[in-house]
Amino acid sequence: MRRVTALGQPPMATADLLERPMPDAVEVLFDVAPGITLEAICAPPRAAAVGSQSRSDRRPNSSLEQIDSYLPGPGRRDEAFRRRLSGRRNRRFLLSSLGRSRSPRPILLCPGPVLLSPYVMRAVRNTNIGHREPEFSTLLLESSAMLRAIVGIGRAESSYQVALITGSGTAANEAVLASIGRRGPILVLTNGEFGERLLATARQHNPDVSELRCAWQQGIRLDQVEAELRRRHFHLVVVVHHETSTGMLNPIAAIAELAHRYGALIAVDAISSIGAEVIAVEEWDIDVMTGTSGKALSAMPGVGIVVVKTSVLEQSASVSGGPRYLSLHAHCRSMRDQAQTPNTPAVHVFVSLHAALREHSRSGEAAVRAVINSRAAYVRNQLTRMGLEYADYGEATSNVLTCVSLPKDLSFETLTSHLKSKGIIIYNGKGSLAGKIFQIAHIGALRNNDSRDALGHVRAAMRQAVSITGQSRPIPVERQPRGVS
Repeated sequence: MRRVTALGQPPMATADLLERPMPDAVEVLFDVAPGITLEAICAPPRAAAVGSQSRSDRRPNSSLEQIDSYLPGPGRRDEAFRRRLSGRRNRRFLLSSLGRSRSPRPILLCPGPVLLSPYVMRAVRNTNIGHREPEFSTLLLESSAMLRAIVGIGRAESSYQVALITGSGTAANEAVLASIGRRGPILVLTNGEFGERLLATARQHNPDVSELRCAWQQGIRLDQVEAELRRRHFHLVVVVHHETSTGMLNPIAAIAELAHRYGALIAVDAISSIGAEVIAVEEWDIDVMTGTSGKALSAMPGVGIVVVKTSVLEQSASVSGGPRYLSLHAHCRSMRDQAQTPNTPAVHVFVSLHAALREHSRSGEAAVRAVINSRAAYVRNQLTRMGLEYADYGEATSNVLTCVSLPKDLSFETLTSHLKSKGIIIYNGKGSLAGKIFQIAHIGALRNNDSRDALGHVRAAMRQAVSITGQSRPIPVERQPRGVS
């Protein structure tokens, strides 16, 4: 597999990148609506027999009710519409309609939000509970226990607490920086867009914030980190685990060891890595870690996750002021004492997180990561065959997503417009990489052939770009890999 260490270099002509066709499709696994068959849809309605069961006692899986359970939207509530579908001619129309769609099935190949599994969607659709009921408290406690296992907290009597906040991952970060980060000087390590966002948030709540800036796509140098920690005492070191803007993993274990050696706490933004990359909160001795529901955990976006040491909370409890809604102390206290949230939560988003965590736990950490890793390996292998360059940082390369250089004659606007017409969503590069790269994510409830189909459409967009620019260069059948110039 060809590896590239940097992106944003002068792109190559699209015609030079087109080569032999993509490999044949492997078998596609389709999600089947539970309990519905073609025979059930087509079966004529039964006439009621004398002495038959009452309407309330009859079998729930009648043909009409199965059609009702399948149809989305207002049709499910429109009795007349459902009755019309029970006619023979209209059943044939429904049957023929199952094979075609008015719009393509959406495929989210962005690093959040992600596709939800049928299990998660059914859980959200079928669960209606009050947030002050015991059932919701049970849901919170079970979610917390499953999260502990995912982030590497193995001991039952752990010194860590888990807070679940209604809001994005940014809300979790702000809760940490506003509740814990105001106690003393902060050092923020940046080598991408999301490290820089942490820096801006820290400066909103603390005037004494320093930055150790590294170039994008360059790893954080531990010797420079140690030099900064020697230069002055810091209360807190803040760093991103997976820098989503570049696809690079930062060396959290080594940074945490340095921070503690010089008397500082360590706060880790694991928003896009939790659920996809190895995280060992206890082993790495992380003081505070943040995550979110709507990325590699494969739930709906809208739950911010904070894992924090009890001792760290106690140290900052005396700091006055700070936010009310995003008070980390209030969220942890409410969870610890009442198994509740201090404010009204987004209940159905919490339900989706609980369901996604159950799927995750049943599969096992290693199996979930193996699926994501295999998707990433497949995409990168095919990109090499297509002659497209992608970022590879060796062991620091994340499998959450792949950053791909755009070819010379294909703009991101043209590519994303073509893919969106096929139902495929990708993201542009950020900052200095905007318009130079696109990202393909490997997380969420993707089907077997989603990535393959997306790459096929990328190839089609490349061919279309060649025809529009009128290049006369022939499309090569084979092409030898070459490095970035």
